[in-house]
Amino acid sequence: ALGVAAPFIIWNAIHLGTPLPVAQLDANAAVSADVFALPGLPVGLAGLVASPGRGLIFYAPIVLVAIIAAARTRDLTARLVALGLVAQVLVMACFHMWWGGVCFGPRFLAEAVWVAVWLAPLVPAPRWLVAAASVVTVAVGGLGLLLWRAEQWEARRMPDIDQSALWDFADSPLTALGRDISGEPLALESLVEPARMRCTNGRIVSESGP
Repeated sequence: ALGVAAPFIIWNAIHLGTPLPVAQLDANAAVSADVFALPGLPVGLAGLVASPGRGLIFYAPIVLVAIIAAARTRDLTARLVALGLVAQVLVMACFHMWWGGVCFGPRFLAEAVWVAVWLAPLVPAPRWLVAAASVVTVAVGGLGLLLWRAEQWEARRMPDIDQSALWDFADSPLTALGRDISGEPLALESLVEPARMRCTNGRIVSESGP
């Protein structure tokens, strides 16, 4: 692992002045004064857990099952892994764009999903619950992989500008999978240029002006 990581660490140290991959952080800092902001935690956490646009309940319930089940076991390793999953959710909930931009499901929690898939069968939890959560996670992920198009919902609702779209239960990325887009463009570049954006108090809003 060190051998694989070494070239990236060296490149970062030479070109970024730090061994850490901070280029994306710098890009976000250019559009927001608060890339990570604790005041945004309640909304971000609620969104990553229960939003129909990004919530784990709808897109990857296996993560919630694994965390809760691991917390109830005496296995220290399982509890530490679950603690890591919780930490990732909390950190991303503080991110100024917790919804992950144009994407399907909780993009920033993709790693948590893979870890939870491994963790859930190893901790004491009702087998039917683990099976149901696994089926939903795999089925929804498969639908997103095969049917998702940005024009069906992301480009149409523009959650980067209007976060209320992330809380619309009737019109979510999941329900939009059934939209007929045969006569619509399949590339974001062909759409009208979105409004300019700025970040205020951890929320993305449209920017007035040219």
